[in-house]
Amino acid sequence: MLTVSCKGQHEKVNCSEEEIVLSGPPSNLTGYITFQNQEKEDIFIRDLPLNPKGKTRSVTSQSLDINTMLSPQQVKSHFTSHSMNPDTPPGTYESVLTVGGKDRKVRMIVQEVMDIVLIPEQVIFMGIEPEKVHRKEILLVNRGNIPVVVPNIKHNTTIDMDLICRNLSLALRETGEQGTVETLDYFIKGLKKDVAGWVEVSIQQAGELVQPGETKVLELFCKLPKDINEQRMYEGDIRILDKELYYQIIPAANPRKTTKKTEPK
Repeated sequence: MLTVSCKGQHEKVNCSEEEIVLSGPPSNLTGYITFQNQEKEDIFIRDLPLNPKGKTRSVTSQSLDINTMLSPQQVKSHFTSHSMNPDTPPGTYESVLTVGGKDRKVRMIVQEVMDIVLIPEQVIFMGIEPEKVHRKEILLVNRGNIPVVVPNIKHNTTIDMDLICRNLSLALRETGEQGTVETLDYFIKGLKKDVAGWVEVSIQQAGELVQPGETKVLELFCKLPKDINEQRMYEGDIRILDKELYYQIIPAANPRKTTKKTEPK
């Protein structure tokens, strides 16, 4: 069995394509290559020499991994993949693949990838008072290959799940035998009376660019509504680009009053 690799023997296998096209996100460019074994013995193709055209640092290796077996005279369409640097900008990049004694053009079409990470993914605001303002710092990491803009967020709906359950239970108990419409009406009226208003949300860095590979600290401000109930717990999700930051608003803990112990006489 012959082994074809970057070190040699790559002239022993033929490639049907004059141009090989790979497409996808930079970390997973994929496509098909048609190989033909013209020898009288099995051939294992491990990898092939890949040389980028021009001055580019995008290609992470000087080889294209194949890892496929061909029987004598066999023709096979082989699915292959290749990785470039994750922050490689969208566009078309060219390389040269040496196979079958010839240099074949390789065209790599890099697609746009938006990939952000929020650290942390959930936060807790301690303290419930009408119009109280909470401040948190979170990290936005851009792991994609395109710049992103920090969004301008205005409002968010905060929910007390206990209120929903309580109003649904009351509606079922009071109007369950009257029909679906009556039950839903009773349920909605209860929610309208109990649900608090909007939470005002803002990000200090709204409108700023975060380039691929960069990390930006975001200052998040949340102003509680006037009609918030200080004895309840609330929760919600703030959408930041394609991710959601989950938050909880809980009453602040009241320190217990300590009393001095008196020694027995």
